[in-house]
Amino acid sequence: MLIQDISGISKEKFFEMTHNKKIIILYPRTTYRNLFLSYILDDKSKSVLYYRIDGENITLSDFIANLITEFSETVAGFGSQTAKLLGKGSPSELAKTLVADINAATANQNCVLYLDEFDAIEIGSAMREFAESLMVNLGDNCQLVVNARVLTLNPWAAAIEKGIATVVGTAYHKNDLIYTIDEKHRPQVEIYAFGRGHAIVNGERIETWDGALPRNMFFYFVDNDLVTRNEIFELFWPKLPVKEATNVFHVTKRKITERMSINIFGGGNYELTNYSGGFYTPSDSIVRHYDVAEFVEAVDAAAMTFDDDEQAVLYERAVNAYRSPFLITINMPWVHERREKLQRMFVEALVGLARIHKAAKRHEEALGYFVRTLKEEPQREDIFREIMMLYSTMGYKDEALRQYKLLETRLRDTLGVPPAEESRAVFDQISGS
Repeated sequence: MLIQDISGISKEKFFEMTHNKKIIILYPRTTYRNLFLSYILDDKSKSVLYYRIDGENITLSDFIANLITEFSETVAGFGSQTAKLLGKGSPSELAKTLVADINAATANQNCVLYLDEFDAIEIGSAMREFAESLMVNLGDNCQLVVNARVLTLNPWAAAIEKGIATVVGTAYHKNDLIYTIDEKHRPQVEIYAFGRGHAIVNGERIETWDGALPRNMFFYFVDNDLVTRNEIFELFWPKLPVKEATNVFHVTKRKITERMSINIFGGGNYELTNYSGGFYTPSDSIVRHYDVAEFVEAVDAAAMTFDDDEQAVLYERAVNAYRSPFLITINMPWVHERREKLQRMFVEALVGLARIHKAAKRHEEALGYFVRTLKEEPQREDIFREIMMLYSTMGYKDEALRQYKLLETRLRDTLGVPPAEESRAVFDQISGS
């Protein structure tokens, strides 16, 4: 199944990863959370208690009360013991009693407690105490699945370090991102530059940058692994004397360090770059995860393989990573140049996927990718011809001819030229003229 290949986790692999784990964390930035939920629901050996937390900044008491109310609609009497403790018991006691109520409701059979939109809960000391107690008291018969848009290190990092929790959805990252356990316990920095651009340090998003300059330079350093100070000066302060540019540079660089370090538990200053031999290179004091790097790696790998199935998986991975054009909020020459290059690579991936599907006679899939290509490059006559021929093959002659008229209008209005003879020949072939 193609989607399993793209996600990096088949159903068998998923159950292998999660076997004997009390806690399953679906990584917040994965796009395959629904796929993993389908795996869980397909497992007939376990009862699934699914609860989606609705709202924002929900207190622990409200969360438990709402959960009991929803589950009691399908499981008569669910949570009766926990309900008695609401407003009285400590978070640890509530967790322990809730586990007992779950065991009673499932008759101590294997079960899964799936908590969706977990970040809607107010994560304070009470919630952390509850979660830690829940993990301790869960029996071997029950697993807790946590799904959220945002997850912080605590309380989950300790569970991963102890081996009772696992993270899924990071198959094509270098490791488990913010939950990576290494000897140095280095901060994990996730950078997403497709779209508006944002950075996440140890699960916490950098909300303010103290001005546009630190943010812009941050992304420049991330996107360029080997740069000199002169290159930076020419790009950011071409008209400033070297002495003034040097001062502004060091102030800006210090602000980047402050913004990155503010979310790191235990304090300390963490540099984004190292300086050696006249070059700024990525610092080894942090672990960086960069969506653009993963995109480029997938496209480059696809170009090097001659296996259609492998190429399709790689191109699909790249297409999924490219959520929007590169850094749409930054208006600088280097960003424009990089944005155009990445867009061309995106088009390469779309066309590659379209042609693979076309060769396999998966016409609807091929058509979808060709149409997406035209949104990126509206004047590509070769893509218009591909779409015309696919519509014709699928029996939609009128739509195929309409595509030619659309091409004709677009070329006239934008370039003042008619379609090429090759395009006209396709039109004549389809129309029978």
